[in-house]
Amino acid sequence: MEGKGNVPRPTGPPVAAIGLAHPVSWFLGIYLIAVAVALTYALFLLWPHVADETQTTDGTSVQVTVFTVPLAGSVQIIALAMALGGLGSYLHVARSFVVFVGNGQLTARWFWWYLLWPFIGMILAAITCFVVQAGFMPGGNDGKVNPYGIAAISALVGMFAKPATEKLREVFETLFTVRNPTPLQDPLGETRLNPRPSDICVNPAEIEPWRGARTVSVIGRGFVDGSEVLVQGSARATEFVSPTELRVLLLPEDSVAEGDVELAVRNPPSGGGVSERVTLRVKRKDSVGVPSSPQP
Repeated sequence: MEGKGNVPRPTGPPVAAIGLAHPVSWFLGIYLIAVAVALTYALFLLWPHVADETQTTDGTSVQVTVFTVPLAGSVQIIALAMALGGLGSYLHVARSFVVFVGNGQLTARWFWWYLLWPFIGMILAAITCFVVQAGFMPGGNDGKVNPYGIAAISALVGMFAKPATEKLREVFETLFTVRNPTPLQDPLGETRLNPRPSDICVNPAEIEPWRGARTVSVIGRGFVDGSEVLVQGSARATEFVSPTELRVLLLPEDSVAEGDVELAVRNPPSGGGVSERVTLRVKRKDSVGVPSSPQP
């Protein structure tokens, strides 16, 4: 897959595709069929008991056995949600498997994704079941449970497990956002270390001589509020713009004569350090003399 924006693209030699006759293809195909059969079997065992009353006329609890494990009460609802969540994830995984095998694009590095994704859907569906029952049925087992509603939500969560995870993360980050967080310290009083600046460059990389002060930008990674730009080893007035950009004010002596000016970025402790050096070239254009006004 091609990267978007600043996401790096994969490097290294291309990964060979797995053919239809490859043992991994056969194993995954048989595994997916077995998952579908097992989850469907569990659904058929659970559904009638969940839809009906959970107690018999004489007051005794209905006992359901799934794979020799007895289930009773609200546990049946959770098991139903997990079965439907697994089936929903299975639809996503099985479709992906069929498409990639058919196109000859299946690779071994996706093996564990196919293996574990149905179980991820099952766990997400169980969590969603807890949220739904806690939010809409505060009375617990005293409230009536609509198995169709639980089944529909669980299946959709399983089918769209990744978006569901992102939405849960978004919801809880919104709920637990702190306006002025207090930085945590370990028992020794150590706080988070500042990074060492890296991958720096100057923009523009070449300027004309100028007898006054002027501003240039330094681009890179790992900048913090308090980063300083060093010009020929001496600190200059620096404005923090973002973790990837600084603005530095060059003094008149920094760019009055032609030559190379070395710049580096220094982050304060704890951690921090000085980046590698980058060169700013001061050069007069042949067709233009010393400029009468600074470049923007």
